[in-house]
Amino acid sequence: MKLGAAYRTPFTVLTGDVHFHKAPDGSMDKTFVMAAEKWLPTLLHGSFGVRGSLGFGSRDYRVLTTGLSYKIHRMQLDYGFGMPLGSVSSTFGNHRMGLSFKFGQARMAEPKLSEAILENMRELAEVGSPEFRYQAEEMALYKRTALQEFVRQATLDASAGRFLDAQHKLEQAEALNPADKKLVASAERVGTVAKIFPEVTGQQTDAAMAALYGGALDFMAGRDRDAFRKVAYAQSLNPNDERFEALLKAMEGKAGVARGPEAATAGPTAPTLGMEKVVSANMALMEVALKEGDYEKVLKLSKEVLELDPARVLAYKRQAAAQYALKKYPEALASLRSALKLERDNDERKTLKSYIDALEALIARTSAPVKPVATPKPETAPAKAAAPVDIERMYEAGVDLYAQGRLREAADLFRKILDADPKNVSARRALDRVQAELLEPKQ
Repeated sequence: MKLGAAYRTPFTVLTGDVHFHKAPDGSMDKTFVMAAEKWLPTLLHGSFGVRGSLGFGSRDYRVLTTGLSYKIHRMQLDYGFGMPLGSVSSTFGNHRMGLSFKFGQARMAEPKLSEAILENMRELAEVGSPEFRYQAEEMALYKRTALQEFVRQATLDASAGRFLDAQHKLEQAEALNPADKKLVASAERVGTVAKIFPEVTGQQTDAAMAALYGGALDFMAGRDRDAFRKVAYAQSLNPNDERFEALLKAMEGKAGVARGPEAATAGPTAPTLGMEKVVSANMALMEVALKEGDYEKVLKLSKEVLELDPARVLAYKRQAAAQYALKKYPEALASLRSALKLERDNDERKTLKSYIDALEALIARTSAPVKPVATPKPETAPAKAAAPVDIERMYEAGVDLYAQGRLREAADLFRKILDADPKNVSARRALDRVQAELLEPKQ
């Protein structure tokens, strides 16, 4: 007969048991075991586990065991060491190792990192003490960093078409900040897509998958009209696949609006032959190529689209974004001007004009002749260089501005860093990224 008890939190387990069993001589042996286990999760590098136990009982039974584990994704590596302390002499103990790999969907949700953070926040020092203030500040910073990391990873998963993985990441972020309505809404929209299409593949070469992928991302971003249109177009290319209609209905229920006549037109009755089919397919593939940074493919597809439909404004915009990314600034400027001539929306025209002004200034700055630098007089003091700590703070501030969507302010800050330290590779890359997004056309 064995009796036991356990106490468990998301990443801590304490157990104890007593075992009564009949010995070979007919007497009753009693064995007591106490054990503890702690998991230490990290954001990016998996989880580390440590455990130990002590057993003692009849017939001089005494055993000490310890163990370590490392778990990442579906793989886990375990090591254990057991040392008899009483009944067996002249031994150095036993070593055991195990390697596990999990297949399929988990039947029970694993402990969440967000739960561990909240658990640790409840184990702070006495309120009001210096230790409490220090620990609270550290845990608040870690919680904020963890939330940002979960959202970043969810964005990467969604961009790769892994919608179910993105949903899991957003649910962890939501557990850290359940009052964030925008985060909750994002998790719900991702879940709507993931329930029907957990993962989308082949969007680089399959027009239907490209349209589905683009529509799913638009739906997650709240661009319902574009989302309905793209998913309906994907449905028109696969009319026998019932999942597209199921997704459209689920999107209608979540958005609280009907898909609209333009989506209905792009649905089962959409043209399946002729120029419009080729143009729509290339536009869907072009959107995927632009998101993945395959700019040469964007140029190839935009050229094919504009040969068939020279009035396709969005094709000019995407062509300009690819040309800018490839540092073909004059060509990008020409594409933006062509888009401006065809654009009818006043807000979009203002945006295009701002892009054109920025690009004209960039071309003028890069093509201007370099003026010789005058040799400073001996009595002129050299300019004081910014300290490395100041540059680091400016860089972090620029990253924060970028995360808030304040791209122009972020670009200005990265330029200041380069003025003080022209060889700063991180600032140069960050500035290139921000400038590319500034000139990337809105859809």
